[in-house]
Formats: sequence, C-alpha cells, structure tokens
Amino acid sequence: MAYIIHTAQEMNLTVVARGSIFDVFFTPNNFIWLPILGFEPLMIFCIEPVARLYATYPHINKKMVGKQKWLEKVFVTPSVHRVHHAKNHIYLDRNYGETFSFWDRIFKTYQTELLDEKIQYGIMHDKLKRTSFWNVQFLMWKELWIDVKNTPKLSDKIKYLFMSPGWNHIDGGKKAKAYRDNAWKNRVKTITV
Repeated sequence: MAYIIHTAQEMNLTVVARGSIFDVFFTPNNFIWLPILGFEPLMIFCIEPVARLYATYPHINKKMVGKQKWLEKVFVTPSVHRVHHAKNHIYLDRNYGETFSFWDRIFKTYQTELLDEKIQYGIMHDKLKRTSFWNVQFLMWKELWIDVKNTPKLSDKIKYLFMSPGWNHIDGGKKAKAYRDNAWKNRVKTITV
C-alpha cells in the first residue's frame, strides 16, 4: 500500500499523513507479532509512537533540510528518504529503512541522493489520477485483479501476488533493477561524452 504515499508530487509533511484506507488492517501486522517473539508489550507501546514521531522528520522539505552526510551514515535523513520517494529510474527500490540507514547498506538497497540528479516524486504509472481519491486508493488493486484474472495458470496467479512490481506472466516483465541498470548506463555515457 506504500504506492499511495508515493503518489505525492512533492516532499512535505502531508506525505506522512497520506495512506491507504486499508492501513487499519495492515499496520497492526507491523508489531502485533512482537510479543509472541518475546518483546515486552509495554516496550512496544512506548516505542511505536516514538518511531511514528521520528518518521515525520525524513519528510521535511528539501528547502528546510539539505544533505546531512555525517548523520545519514547511521540514520534516515530527509535526503536519504527523498531517494525512497523518487520515481527517477536510478533511484527505484532504494532506501527502505525507517529509522536507521545502515540496514539499507547491509541489504545493498542504499542509494545516496545524487547532486546532479534532481528527484522527481511520484510513481511510474501513467493512468493514475492523483487528484482522485478513489483512483489513488483502488486503481492498483483493480489492475492486479485484472492481471490475476487474465492469466491462465494458477501458479502465475499466485506469482502476481508475491513477485516484485513489474513482473508479468508473459515475458517476466521489466523490474526496478533493469530500470536502474539502464539509468546508470545512460549516466555513464553522458559523463564520458
């Protein structure tokens, strides 16, 4: 459901409040299992609001907070999070960390904000009407349903639910890595020419 948050055309504090009408069902899954794993419920109750409050900071507009190189080595800063919200091909599927940026370095999903690559916010979808509440909330669900319904094999129907965005049953589709690789190749060509 993160795509709803990513439909914003600029980064500001309203992005923090954007969400899906389905969040009420999905958000509890982020922490409901923690007591079963041995975490103290009181600790979860105290830390969750702190994490939500910290999540506001990375959404501050670029005009207010620029790059903070020393801080982004450990924490998710506005610069690190701007990359996460970008639709530029070079930035796709990067910087998932919510508080600590070192997780993205460990999982090799970290990308610094490039000084010569202006961030374009939003998602790579040409049919999404960002001004329509219903379109933003349901278009992707509708398209997923059509894909699942129109594929003949049960195994492909299941794959539509679990494979990464861009996957399709016809030719495998074009996923974020292919877009990124192509963007990096074009960037190198531009620099060397």
